[in-house]
Amino acid sequence: MIKYLLFFLLISISNSFAKTVVDNTSKLQKQMDLIRYRLNEKDSLIQVLSDQTYHLKTNNEILSTTLDANGNIFDGLSTYFTIISILLSIIVVAIPILNYFIVLKPNKETIKRLENLEIEIPQKIENDFGKYLEGFEKRKAKSLIKSLTDPSNLKQVVNFFFLSTFSDFDDEDQNIVVSFLENNREIEESDRRILTYILSYRVSLISESFFKKVIENMDPLDYIYAIEYLTDNTPEKYIKFWELVITASPKGHHILLDIFNHLLRNYVGSPVDKKSPDKVTFGKKTIELFFDNEAICNAIENQKLSKHKVINGTILGWNPFIKDTTYYKRFFNENGKMHDHLLIG
Repeated sequence: MIKYLLFFLLISISNSFAKTVVDNTSKLQKQMDLIRYRLNEKDSLIQVLSDQTYHLKTNNEILSTTLDANGNIFDGLSTYFTIISILLSIIVVAIPILNYFIVLKPNKETIKRLENLEIEIPQKIENDFGKYLEGFEKRKAKSLIKSLTDPSNLKQVVNFFFLSTFSDFDDEDQNIVVSFLENNREIEESDRRILTYILSYRVSLISESFFKKVIENMDPLDYIYAIEYLTDNTPEKYIKFWELVITASPKGHHILLDIFNHLLRNYVGSPVDKKSPDKVTFGKKTIELFFDNEAICNAIENQKLSKHKVINGTILGWNPFIKDTTYYKRFFNENGKMHDHLLIG
């Protein structure tokens, strides 16, 4: 009985233990499953974390690359802005300078140019018109001089040259005038004077030859014009000619004083008829050229002179330089009077 109880108890204990073992095993299995599940979850989490870490690493690399790129960009921008700042500084300085050279200075130059144009345009118009008038006057003058081949055109010619200032004569013009004067001696003195102007204004061999012939022939028609030409134009050039003429002529003393009176009247002047300093200087030098000439003084030494030709005390008083000349010392006494033996009547 006891055996049965012990066996039953043993079986009960065994069943209870087995049940306990099974229960525990079941629990343990469940716990193991739970742990395995949790381990799987952890693996999944680890995998997720690993993936996230990878993504983070990738993103970090991308971010690093981006930051490097951005750094380069910002460095470039910094350089760019530095350059921009320098350029702006240059522009700030350059704009006033450019404004001066491009705007202000050209404007000043334009204004100056306009001011000049206000002067230049009228001058150009005046010059162009003047040239036109000169050309017209020259053509007219040449045409009129050629018309002297017909004496009936004389009045038209002298009227033109009486009012004209034309002076551009040539050899052809002077030859025509010389021919006309030599072949038309009966013309009026006033007309003759205007025509001789064409000869006396232009120094030439034609004029020189004509006026020398007048003096040699003592031609009264053009005598005074010849004296003017041969004393007004480089008198030193003609002094030898005058020496010969005065020496050869019985009226040499008269010729000398005609020259003197011309120079006195037209160059030296008087207190009531003052001349320019240049004219006075020329007149005095030319008078001295003749009055200090020994050949001329010797030639007239024994020639008689009309009283009305004598240089009077008034002229000597106005022109004391005459008293220093050879002429005065030889022909005047200490009282300023010409020696009596030289006077006629």
